[in-house]
Amino acid sequence: MADYDAVIQKINKSKVKMDEQAVAEYLKTHPNFFERHLDVLAEMKLKHPSGNAVSLLERQNTMLRNDALDSKHKLAQLIIVAKRNEALFENIKYTLLELIEQNDLNSLCGELNHCLTTQFKTDSVRVFLFNKQGNMEDNWLWVDRNLLQEYMPTLLVTDSCQCGEFDEDKRMFLFGDSKVSSAAIAPLISEDGEALGLIALGSNQNDYFTQKMDTTFLKFLAQSVARLIYKFV
Repeated sequence: MADYDAVIQKINKSKVKMDEQAVAEYLKTHPNFFERHLDVLAEMKLKHPSGNAVSLLERQNTMLRNDALDSKHKLAQLIIVAKRNEALFENIKYTLLELIEQNDLNSLCGELNHCLTTQFKTDSVRVFLFNKQGNMEDNWLWVDRNLLQEYMPTLLVTDSCQCGEFDEDKRMFLFGDSKVSSAAIAPLISEDGEALGLIALGSNQNDYFTQKMDTTFLKFLAQSVARLIYKFV
């Protein structure tokens, strides 16, 4: 009889056996399980990254602290980006307000050069135009569109800014004999889609303009400048 009872108990135990996934699903749907079974909670041990066993509560506290530190770090990064964007916006606003006060193309390009070097701390600024030839005293440079496309075949096609380090031929084409190491280039496209030229900003620092930098503000500035220039060409 005793052997029979042992077999029955073994059969009953096998019927209620649960795999790990079933346990996990049960605990997810019953989050207050450990509140009702504090004795179980007190006996549970988890392996800590240090190699020592710790209680479930201690492990949860550690995870919460780590999550809080991670969230704090992400918030700090967001604040830094927000402050940087705010400063960029104020500089662009100042630049555009100055530009709309100009009455001719030469003063417009001259003020643009001044604002970009002072407000954005660039070392060199060039404004190239396709359809407006000037002289040595003018604040813009005429460039043949076909020649530009030889050096930068995708600039006008994609209507996107290009940033980073350029080879020596492109640097010489844009800035002449200068110490420019990195540059940001933005096409000037009118409201009706006509390519008017480009703006080239140069820095003597290798990492001032990089390929990974966000060009949203630069593109907005170029679009605004293109509309102002279009009135004079």
